[in-house]
Amino acid sequence: MRVPRFLATAALFAYIAAVALASSVLTGLDHDEHQFMASAYLAAEHNLHPYQDFPYFHMPNLVYIHAAFFRFSDYPFLCARLFSAFCAIGIALTIFLISRSLFKDDQDAGLIVAASASVLLTNSPLFASAAAQAWNHTSSTFCALLAFVFHGAALRRAVSWKFFLLSGFFLGMAIGIRLSFAPLIVPFLAVVFLSSARRSRTLWPALAAFAIGGLAANLPALYFLAAAPDKFFFGNFGYAALNTLYRQEMNYGKAMTLGAKLEFFFRVVFLQPENLLIAAVVVGSLLGALAVKIRRAVGPRSELVFLLLLLPFLYIGAFAPTPVWYQYFFAPTAFLVLVAPYGLALVSDARKRRWSAWALLIAAFLSLASGVSAKTPASVPSLFRPASWFPVRLHKVSEEIAGRLTASRGAGMKILTLSPLYAVEKKLPVYPEFATGQFAWRVSHLLSPDERERQSLVGPADVDNFVKKEPPSAILTTSEARSLREPLTQMAQRLGYLEIKLSDGSVLWIAPERRYGRS
Repeated sequence: MRVPRFLATAALFAYIAAVALASSVLTGLDHDEHQFMASAYLAAEHNLHPYQDFPYFHMPNLVYIHAAFFRFSDYPFLCARLFSAFCAIGIALTIFLISRSLFKDDQDAGLIVAASASVLLTNSPLFASAAAQAWNHTSSTFCALLAFVFHGAALRRAVSWKFFLLSGFFLGMAIGIRLSFAPLIVPFLAVVFLSSARRSRTLWPALAAFAIGGLAANLPALYFLAAAPDKFFFGNFGYAALNTLYRQEMNYGKAMTLGAKLEFFFRVVFLQPENLLIAAVVVGSLLGALAVKIRRAVGPRSELVFLLLLLPFLYIGAFAPTPVWYQYFFAPTAFLVLVAPYGLALVSDARKRRWSAWALLIAAFLSLASGVSAKTPASVPSLFRPASWFPVRLHKVSEEIAGRLTASRGAGMKILTLSPLYAVEKKLPVYPEFATGQFAWRVSHLLSPDERERQSLVGPADVDNFVKKEPPSAILTTSEARSLREPLTQMAQRLGYLEIKLSDGSVLWIAPERRYGRS
């Protein structure tokens, strides 16, 4: 049986990788990606730091992870996309390994359950959505899942301080990448005091190790909290409040109130066939475990309790922002999938456990019939044609911009744009004040001029005076909403910049040659 098991596992890994990589390299641009890439460029190439030197509206850890791609690659955006995909693959494989470890006494059932759980997650459109962009969803979820693994290992090993250190570190990394994971601190601590570990003499040293790990992972955040507290709080809390006001101004009616958020979740997320299947197998596995005699397996039973404690706090993190977006529900879904293997692992009757495993496999095959998985075979050939990958095509546009600027002797000055990724991909200089792309620009009118200056924000009302101090070599407009890009277009026309249409439809406005000493 070893060879068939190996082949089945290899085929599963190949399938997970194909879905994640196809999503990563074939999906178009999301406006969130500009902030994540421009901030990394400024840190890597100019030694500038978020909050202190430019506005940034997330926790800081991902800035320095992405910065490595600018240091060591000529294709930083592609690297960032692949990093997101590899984190998604890591999540699916971690779920596979956790699930299989629950069935050590029945390897065939363990393989079926583990493969089915991984496939169910991979087939969810949430998986493809999270893996597709260079943002903070898969990396933070992967860290949180590793924290769960090490926390469970710490409790099983009589409160091992080494595993608590790792647990705290990875949970801290998840929070340092995406703040919505902060509520998980509550169940991580609660499960310790609910378990037999509370009577251990090593409990407090172990909890100290957990805290040290979490603080170590958040050293960048702690530094910026001390060095630039006002800008740090604005970046992580103040902007979120302004964004809600901005959406209200736009009469954006989706997912703004709690009722609308719940309606969005059930209609857009929960009722998708693949996500509905996940919910069905989770409920079925729990009901099945309650209906039969439960195995005396202390480890799986306590970890299932831990998992069930985590889920409400994961959903709190997903529902907390206003408005909520589809990809916010990836993390809760990744943990929700794990409930099914834990529930089946508690079934004491080996025959019933085997039948339950086959039922889970049928659910996994049903999920293959629709959604992202149905499109994967058609996408596979494109994985072997790098020229068709979106990050490579964006790189070509960035090269085109660099070539145009070099020809006009404008390459040495900054580009003014709400889409800085197109510039920083070829390491062309941009204004740090525009590192957030369109985000700061669209909410700037909600702040007073003094507050905008204090937070290093520039809006349409400020841009004319802003460019007088340091005129741009070019102004770039891409696919932003017309209301956002129109002030830049009008300014370029007033200043007499030369309009050039790029191959992807973007418009590059190049400063007149006289600005560079040519007549």
